[in-house]
Amino acid sequence: MSLCARILFLLMDKAFVVTPDCEIKPACSDRGGSCKLTCEDKEIEIPEGCEGENCKCCMPEDNLAVCTTDASTCQGTCVDSLNCDEEVAGSTCNGTNCKCCRDCKPQEVCSNLNGVCKNRPTEECPAGEVVIVDGCTGLDCTCCAGTSGLLSCPASPACPGRCRDARVCPVVMKDTSCTTPGCTCCLDCKDQSCAQNNGVCRERGTCLDGETESTAGECTGNRCVCCKK
Repeated sequence: MSLCARILFLLMDKAFVVTPDCEIKPACSDRGGSCKLTCEDKEIEIPEGCEGENCKCCMPEDNLAVCTTDASTCQGTCVDSLNCDEEVAGSTCNGTNCKCCRDCKPQEVCSNLNGVCKNRPTEECPAGEVVIVDGCTGLDCTCCAGTSGLLSCPASPACPGRCRDARVCPVVMKDTSCTTPGCTCCLDCKDQSCAQNNGVCRERGTCLDGETESTAGECTGNRCVCCKK
């Protein structure tokens, strides 16, 4: 094999460790990583772990920290800092390289509609997008998706609320129905001042234990009341 061919072979080899032109940093070496042109399968890239043109710090997945979550100190999920999507401020985790993170993960219903998990504590999405119910797991994570993939749901005489694609219906009204398969009759409430008064808009007669039903106009819409804690 000629010298040029050997060099080309080495450059194409994903396992090739680039030592002459790369400088490994403690952030990489301390975690058992090495400098390469490209990380292999079952390797995680450690950002800024190596210095040099096109140098990447690649760490075996087996070196990821094993973290346990204590609900008293972390309302999210304790994971290795390399897998942390967004750290929860003011929270702590036990274990080296562990952080308390939101750990937002899309569920199948979210992925099927090309949705994206976003940090939305109020479960509201930007204009032009809708909330996909139970579309994401994680702390304050909401699946937001466009409307192009949703079913068209015409009004139904048996639905006093609003017929919507079941995947975006937060509250299904009792003893109701819609004519189109995949559509369900949803409570169609508008929050006027319920949330700011520590309440949640619900269907009349469905307030939870510890909640008080209010009909003072904090929620508008058919059968809508404000359930206050």
